[in-house]
Amino acid sequence: MKKFIAVMVVLMGLMTACDMEYGTAEEIEIGNVYDYDFEGSEEIPEFKTINDVRIYLFYFNRKPDSEIWGTEDYWQTPKETYLLKTGDCEDFCLLFSYIIKKQFNYNPELILVSNNNIFHVIVFIPETQQYIDVILKYILDTTPKIIKKIPYEKALWMTINYHELVGKYRL
Repeated sequence: MKKFIAVMVVLMGLMTACDMEYGTAEEIEIGNVYDYDFEGSEEIPEFKTINDVRIYLFYFNRKPDSEIWGTEDYWQTPKETYLLKTGDCEDFCLLFSYIIKKQFNYNPELILVSNNNIFHVIVFIPETQQYIDVILKYILDTTPKIIKKIPYEKALWMTINYHELVGKYRL
């Protein structure tokens, strides 16, 4: 239960922090966000469909941040998730979003959802109207109970530029 509460606080803290004014929309747009790339990303295969991206990520390991980073929650960059081949829900959502933004030119949103007081991060693709649970390996056929939406670029920008703050919130 403590972990659940801590994860909830972290997710809400990040989502709230992303609502704060960390530069103008123009600064975010012309910054390294849309051009975000990393050494090694050229090794990511070209995919024909979104489902192919999901299948590719199935082979990565799912581990809690406490095992990887020794902290309750830590939002990895797409580079970290790709190189480590491991992460948790928001890490997989950021890497998935990075790939579909780059290869399909979609504009994904990270979505904090709740189901019976269990909080989780999934991806929404406005262009296809799909809610995709990247870590649990399925596309949702109903609209989940949405707690907060955050555009991929905003989440990525926060993760990169305020990386030392992301996932460091404590109760």
